[in-house]
Amino acid sequence: MKRILFITCALMAAMTISAQSIQGNWMAPAPFEENDVKGNIYFTFGNTFELKIIATGLIDNMGSITFSASVPGTYKQEGIFLKLNVDDKRSEAKIEKMDFKPEVQQYFDQNPDVKKKLTDGLMPIVTEICDELAKDLGGNQTLTIKELTATKLILLDEDEPMEFTRVQ
Repeated sequence: MKRILFITCALMAAMTISAQSIQGNWMAPAPFEENDVKGNIYFTFGNTFELKIIATGLIDNMGSITFSASVPGTYKQEGIFLKLNVDDKRSEAKIEKMDFKPEVQQYFDQNPDVKKKLTDGLMPIVTEICDELAKDLGGNQTLTIKELTATKLILLDEDEPMEFTRVQ
């Protein structure tokens, strides 16, 4: 009897997951914070997927930098499993915005070559973060869909839950 109840519950969970669509835009509900960097993680599913991190970090005592790291790929949903195939050759790192204290901005306005050197110096760091993200995802990966509703997605990566909420 317990076995029949377990099988029925598992089937109901699988039917609920397959009835919902993973397609759309998802965001981790809680921002991450590591050292002086704060940011959010986004997942977009359509015909392909994109994992994107947008983060802001402090630049010494000058201001802050907002950057993005984007890793695309393809995916296939098979019941409660989500198979990701990461295309790390197409990953992209970008400096989105740099905000400086007024006196620093004034100095950069008067010396644009210095600002360019700073940007050129920061870009390898942003690229390294993006490359690390692509490497961590590693080629092919299978995640388990623990929960999928119209507003919530919980993925398991080796029993570590990653929660996302649907955004417009």
